Amino acid sequence: MSAIEKVTAHYDRLGTIKTYVPEWDETIYNQPITLHNRSRIAKATGDSDTDFAIRALIELACDKDGNKLYSIEDLQALRTKADAKVIERVVVEMTKTPSIEEQKGN
Repeated sequence: MSAIEKVTAHYDRLGTIKTYVPEWDETIYNQPITLHNRSRIAKATGDSDTDFAIRALIELACDKDGNKLYSIEDLQALRTKADAKVIERVVVEMTKTPSIEEQKGN
C-alpha cells in the first residue's frame, strides 16, 4: 500500500460522525472535516470564530440520508436566534478526530 493509499484509507475508516444535540432533539451526521472543508469555511468567514462555527455547521451538518440540514439562508437565524454555546459545542464534536482506540471501537 502506498503512502497516499494509507492516508486515504485512514480517512475512509473514520466513517460518519454522529452527534446528538439534546437541546434541539436532533441528531447531526457528518463526514470528517477535510482541509478542503476548512479552507472553504475560512475563506467565507475571514477571522471570525463565530462565523466559522456557523459556516461549519452549514457546510457539514446532514441528516442520516446525507441531506444538508442547514443552508446559507439559515445564516442570519443561526447568528441571531441560536444558542452560541450549543453551536460551538456541536461544531467541536463534529470536527474532532476520534482517537485510535475510538476508531477501533474500544
